[in-house]
Amino acid sequence: MFCLGLVVFFVKQFHPSYGYFPYQGWFHWLLLALFFFLVGLDFAVIGLSAWLLLILFPLFIIAILGGTILMGKLKTMYRGGNAFMYIPLALFVFLAIVKLI
Repeated sequence: MFCLGLVVFFVKQFHPSYGYFPYQGWFHWLLLALFFFLVGLDFAVIGLSAWLLLILFPLFIIAILGGTILMGKLKTMYRGGNAFMYIPLALFVFLAIVKLI
């Protein structure tokens, strides 16, 4: 449910020039930090070891960089497409659905 709340929050925060993250303020960073804290608690409840998360950390970094590069290439390939601004929110909705199942 928190993921869906994040989607609603970021849709309301959207600015055509600045995107989903405003150039001033820190509340959105607090919400994202709380989100990742809750994901960490979820991993702890499942019983995943902290060592497993540390071992997978480079994979997470590679995935984030790869996603950033892919989004940049798609954005330049299809200039002017308005659908790209909804991809991060669609990922949060997908994650919320997976967490509810």
